[in-house]
Amino acid sequence: MKIFILLLISKLVSADYLVMVKNENHPFMNALDSKEAILEKPYPTFIVKEKPAFKSSNDFIVEENQETYLLEKPLLNDEKYPLQWALDNRGNNEPRRGGGTIPIPGVVGSDIGIKEVWGSLNFNKKIVVAVVDTGVDHLHVDLKNQMWINKLEASGSDGIDDDGNGFVDDINGVDLFNNDGDPMDDNMHGTHVSGIIGAEHNNVGIAGVNNNVSIMAVKYMDHKGRGNLAGAIKATKYAVENGARVVNNSWGMLKESKILREYLAFAGKEHGVIFVAAAGNNYKNLDISPLYPAAYRLDNQITVAALNPENRMTGFSCYGKETVHTSAPGRNIISTVPGNDYKVLSGTSMSAPYVAGAVSLLLSKNPSLTPLEIKEKVINTSVYVDHFKGRTVSEGRLNIRNLLEL
Repeated sequence: MKIFILLLISKLVSADYLVMVKNENHPFMNALDSKEAILEKPYPTFIVKEKPAFKSSNDFIVEENQETYLLEKPLLNDEKYPLQWALDNRGNNEPRRGGGTIPIPGVVGSDIGIKEVWGSLNFNKKIVVAVVDTGVDHLHVDLKNQMWINKLEASGSDGIDDDGNGFVDDINGVDLFNNDGDPMDDNMHGTHVSGIIGAEHNNVGIAGVNNNVSIMAVKYMDHKGRGNLAGAIKATKYAVENGARVVNNSWGMLKESKILREYLAFAGKEHGVIFVAAAGNNYKNLDISPLYPAAYRLDNQITVAALNPENRMTGFSCYGKETVHTSAPGRNIISTVPGNDYKVLSGTSMSAPYVAGAVSLLLSKNPSLTPLEIKEKVINTSVYVDHFKGRTVSEGRLNIRNLLEL
């Protein structure tokens, strides 16, 4: 079966409905005015401003272009919060940067299990991790050397779409909200997520999970952290078509999209892409009250709940013994923000990139692993946490030492 993507020449942010066309021979296809529609492959979405007269069928899926939003808790401005307890939980967690002396209580060793293996992470293959979000400050001192580079654009001419993908000078990623090649973050959320994944180990600022990573910035949200389904689909498509093996989705939406679900599954099957999703922050059981994409039941998606320094699920994290797979630190997480700065944020938005970074390390070590094999390894090597009993598939937290078998 062939499937197609059709985009009307209207801005994504103004589109109201999405139509997936599954049958290329349907009469509707012949009725399309070629001047009004752009045919793209391999994925099918027809974005329109008015609701079509026809309903979903075997030939079409019709969905409302719903809003998407970030999965973070409000910013914590107190600089006395710990620097990186997620990497090294010492019980009394005092910040090593940013000043302050008030300790944050925790359970010794309740972290992602990476400090014991820093010296063993000598994997040569650099994995591309796409951050589908609000953009990334690709000039940040802790991120500028960690960014994905589009070689055709980097070696080409300024102001020219050298690789012919429709975006000019998309060297480190793309801005789909403003439709240009500079994915600079005007919110800070995407930069914060990126620092968790791969802030450079350069004796400056913080350390990310993977020092040998390529971060692809795919901005589809505005400065307030708002986007829509059409933008999320286009962002995911850009990431997959440009070589991302891991995609971090620290955002959510209330209604299920079958169109997005089909593309995520397609990307896993055809391109070996694994998606890491934040579980959400409204303390709901996703098995019963789903949030998407977190609640998709896919072989190539890992959904992550939030852990606090005391080795318990945070009071805000969503959970689900069938839909949420593991947990990672998500409270009082310090990371990069635009302007060579660092801030503390909380939310499952911060938990997901710990797993995305860990998965990129695993792929660096063994690039031939399938998404399902990766997912199963993350689940099976998680460390049991009593407070997650019956709340996630693994009933535990991410442990990188176990995951990498070091």
